[in-house]
Amino acid sequence: MTLHLRLWKDGDPANATDHPFEQEVVGIGRDPSNAMQLERPNVSKNHARIEQRTEGLTVIDLKSRNGTYVNGVRISPENPHLIGPGDKVRVCDFNIEVVAWDRPASPGIPAPRAVPSPEERPPLFPSEEGAGQPALAASSITEDWKQRVDAAERECERLNAQAAVDAIAAEEKSKHLAAAEEECRRLRVQVGQLEENIKHLVATEEECGRWREEAALLKEKLTTVVKTPPPVQHVDESTALKRLKAVLEIVLQPALKIMRGRILFRSEFTGATMFQDPVMEALSKQTPKEWISFFLDAEVSEAKARDRLERLSGETEEMIPHVIGLLDGYRKSVDVGTKNMLKHLNPARIREELFRKPLQVGPLSIPYPFLPLVADRIAWKAMEQHHRELEEEDRGNLEQRFFRPAFIQGYISCISSAKHEPLLSRSTTPTSTKAKP
Repeated sequence: MTLHLRLWKDGDPANATDHPFEQEVVGIGRDPSNAMQLERPNVSKNHARIEQRTEGLTVIDLKSRNGTYVNGVRISPENPHLIGPGDKVRVCDFNIEVVAWDRPASPGIPAPRAVPSPEERPPLFPSEEGAGQPALAASSITEDWKQRVDAAERECERLNAQAAVDAIAAEEKSKHLAAAEEECRRLRVQVGQLEENIKHLVATEEECGRWREEAALLKEKLTTVVKTPPPVQHVDESTALKRLKAVLEIVLQPALKIMRGRILFRSEFTGATMFQDPVMEALSKQTPKEWISFFLDAEVSEAKARDRLERLSGETEEMIPHVIGLLDGYRKSVDVGTKNMLKHLNPARIREELFRKPLQVGPLSIPYPFLPLVADRIAWKAMEQHHRELEEEDRGNLEQRFFRPAFIQGYISCISSAKHEPLLSRSTTPTSTKAKP
C-alpha cells in the first residue's frame, strides 16, 4: 500500500519533489511530528492529514487557520474528502499532487489481477483461418470468465465504498436540513409571539391615551383646590437605624471589592508588596453585615470607636488614587505601547540595523549604501518578517512587551503623586500596623 505524492511551493512545479509513503496516515503541518513538514508561518502546526483507507484515499482539514483546498475548492474542516491520482491539494503556498496510489484490498476479497486485453484474450470459437485447429479447452474459457467476474466484483466493491461515503455525506446534510427546519419553526413561533405583543402594545397605548385625558381633567380640577401641605410622618429611631443599615450594606459591597482587589492587583500585576493595616486586612475578608456590626458596636469605648473610624478613613483615602491610577495607567499604556510597536516596525530603524553589516558576496564585503536597490528590498523583507512575527506572537507576550510596562509606570506615578505608600519588592516583609503615606 504505497502512496506517491509530489510537492512544490510558490506555484513552481519545476522544483517539485517526490515523496513516497507506506503508512496509512500522512500528517501535514508545520510541526516536526508530521510526516510531511511544511515550514511556513501561515501553515498551521497540524494543518491536515491524508488517510489511506479501504474505501478510498481521503484528505481531512484539521481546523486550520488558512484552510485546505482540493483542486481549487476549499473543503470543510474535519470532513473526509475523497481524492485520487491527479488531484491537487493546496496548503497555503504549497501544492501536493497525488501521483499514484496502490489501493489496498478489502478484507476477504483477493487482490486485483490484471485483466487481459482483447488482443490477448483467446477466442471462444475457432476462426475460419484456424478451422482445422482444435477448440479451446473448457478450463481456459472458465479462467477467462473468472477474471472478468473478479474485475466486476472489485468495481462493485469500489462503487459500494463510494456509495457509503456519499451516504454519510447525505446523512450529514439531512441533519443540517432538519436543524434548519427546526430553527425555522422556532422563528415562526417567535414571530407569532411578537405579533401578539404588538397587539397588546397597541391596546396599551390606547389605554395610556385614555388615562392621559383623565389625568388632564384631574389636573384642571386640582388647580381649583386649596393646596394643603402633606402631614409630616415621624419615623422612630429603630426604623431609621434599620434603613441606615440597609443603605450601608448596599454601599459597602463595591467598597469591599475595591479594597480586596487593590491588594491583589498590586501583588500580582505590578509584582510589589505593600504595607497593610492588619485590622483592615482582616475586615476586607468579612461581609457587609460584619462590617456594620464592627463599626456600630455600642459596647466599645469612645476612643476605640474613633480609632476604628480613623482606620476606615485612611483605607478609604487609599482607594481613590488606586482607581485613578488604573485609569491613568490604561491611558499611558495605550499611548506608549502604540508608539513602541510603531518604533519596532520603523523602516528607518530596520534600515539602520541592516547597514551595520556589509553584504558578503563571495570574498567581497560590499557596504549596503553602495547597493541602494538591494538594501531597500532586503529592508522591506525584514519589515514584513517583523510584521508577521508580531501577528503570530502570543497576545500575552505583546501585552508584556509593549503595554504593561507603561501601564505600571502610569499607575505608580499616579499613586506616588497622590502621596501613596511606596511599592516595595516582594522580599520586603510588612512590619507596620498602618499603611504609610
